[in-house]
Amino acid sequence: MADLPVLIAAKGAESAADAMAESHSPWVSVPQATVQPTVQPTVQLAAKGEERSSRPPRLMRNPRTWLAVVQILLHKFCCWWTIARPVDWRTVRVACLGIEGAGKTSVVGCIEGRPSIDQTSTPGFNRRSARVSPNWELDLWDLGGSGTIRPYWGRYLTSDTALVIFVVDSSDRARFGEARLALEKALRDLDDISLLVLANKQDCEGAANTHEIKEALLSSPGLLLAARSAVLPVSCARAAAEGDAAQGDASGFAAVLAWIATDLEAQWRGGDAV
Repeated sequence: MADLPVLIAAKGAESAADAMAESHSPWVSVPQATVQPTVQPTVQLAAKGEERSSRPPRLMRNPRTWLAVVQILLHKFCCWWTIARPVDWRTVRVACLGIEGAGKTSVVGCIEGRPSIDQTSTPGFNRRSARVSPNWELDLWDLGGSGTIRPYWGRYLTSDTALVIFVVDSSDRARFGEARLALEKALRDLDDISLLVLANKQDCEGAANTHEIKEALLSSPGLLLAARSAVLPVSCARAAAEGDAAQGDASGFAAVLAWIATDLEAQWRGGDAV
């Protein structure tokens, strides 16, 4: 019994030593808390995702946005429609004849779009270019009309000449016969060619009308059978007065350009001029 307290004390010391050893040990087990996993509502999220994907963006739901888009598309279409497209110009050779003083150079200037009254006589020839709607580019040959130059007209009336413009001074009736002889000699070697007679100086008092000029110049059977012909009244003086509107109705050159375009189109298609 005497040893009992000693035994109890020894056990107490041993328990205390074990407790200290456990407190200094690195392998201390710490109780972990149990974490409950959260369950995601996948079905609800999928439904919301499908609903958002099926609806258009908020910006496109605005009517003003659609109006702006329509305006932009219309603007682009109008810009594309109004863009100038390149024109395929067809070049044709045109000879302008007439005795001196008829006004050939002035007529060529009016067709070209630069009206003027040229009082000087052409010593040889002038070569100019003019464009006629819709796509014709005229290679204009203005040949002198003096008696020394007329015999050389035939050299310039080549096979590729599409049109002959013959200018007559409608106020000088005394020279109608001379003009007719010059025209017949010029067209003698041409089998089939368009002929446009311009009765110039219609603004002068006592000028002959187109019917009188047609009877005086185109009464030859050879000219009627070999050529598609027309007689139109013009006035270079009125064209010069009109300025920028030189190709208007008052001067007569609007009808001239229309006839030229119609005749060239008929030749291109292989038909007859109107």
